Amino acid sequence: MKYLHLYLLASLALLASCSKKEAPSSKGPKGKDNATLVDIYSASKVSTSFPLLATGYIESADNVQIKAQVSGKVVKVSPKLSIGAEFKANELLFAIESVDYEAAVAQAQANLADKEQSLAEEEGRQVLAQKEWEFSKKQNPDIANNPLSKKLILREAQLKQAKANVAAAQAQLKQAQLNLKRTKITSPFHSVILDESISLGKIVQVGETLGSLANQSKYQVLASIPQKQAVWLHAVNKTRKPEVYIEGIKAQWVRSIPQLDPITKMAQFLVEFDPKTNNIAIGDFVKIEVMSPKVSDIYEIPKRAIRENKTIWTMTADSTFASLPIEILSDSGNDNVFIKLTKDAALHNELQIINNFLSTPYDGMKLKTSSDTQDDELTVSESMPAHHP
Repeated sequence: MKYLHLYLLASLALLASCSKKEAPSSKGPKGKDNATLVDIYSASKVSTSFPLLATGYIESADNVQIKAQVSGKVVKVSPKLSIGAEFKANELLFAIESVDYEAAVAQAQANLADKEQSLAEEEGRQVLAQKEWEFSKKQNPDIANNPLSKKLILREAQLKQAKANVAAAQAQLKQAQLNLKRTKITSPFHSVILDESISLGKIVQVGETLGSLANQSKYQVLASIPQKQAVWLHAVNKTRKPEVYIEGIKAQWVRSIPQLDPITKMAQFLVEFDPKTNNIAIGDFVKIEVMSPKVSDIYEIPKRAIRENKTIWTMTADSTFASLPIEILSDSGNDNVFIKLTKDAALHNELQIINNFLSTPYDGMKLKTSSDTQDDELTVSESMPAHHP
């Protein structure tokens, strides 16, 4: 019994001794147990150009109404004349009956021949008139001082009238030939028919609108861009034509428009492109990218990282939370945006941007990353005493 009592006392002493040993800290050597876990994106400061995003609608550089320039009956219509049909330059659309206009040309030609004959006869009389003038001066020297007598004797008025008659007849012939040519209506350029109301046998009048067509060789976009971004655009335009892309296809800069859109109050500019380079049609709504000049001290970050009031959440060098105000330079329409820190924020060569959402963040709040957590677990496991069975 005595030995049993001694054994119990020894066991109790051993347990007391073990309980006095300090258990390893669950905080780990870095003490980040209370820090909030965040997902970090590193963004380095760069000097580069960035896309300025604009929008607009595709339209033809030339839209033309089809109007009759002479009256008459439609006697021929192209078999493919319909909405959406394409025509080559100078290809026939339709024709108006030309019999009356051919007759007008023949009549004008005959009239011109008659006036030219009259002029030739008058020029023949001029030879006789010159001789008569010389003879009159010899007979009466004083007549040379009378300009009216000279004009009458030399038949200057008759010669002038004959020349005018020829000029008028030539103009009439030219007009008659032009009217005859206008009986055949052709496409002025490579075009597509937008609208038409032409049918065989229809009587058309001068000036009557019969349809419309668009130039298929050149499309354009009157693009709109926010005024704040247009500042960068104007900076480029002072030294060179800006580099422009429509739906990823290179286009040609034409000019800035010195007038804001009357509805949206956005800045405007005009670009052109060859429709063969892209599978887009008249009326399509498109996105246009104009490259800015090279800008220093900017960052490209995920769009999801932008918070309310145009701020970003960052982790500082001492692993604490900081909210930084930013200026959004360009939203190119993809997952990233280009930003610049405002004057209120200190410039950093690299930003550690927080990707995930935090419910109640505040400046100075302690943060940690997944790599910090792994380091803590490794250190804690190394500090635990080895277990001996």
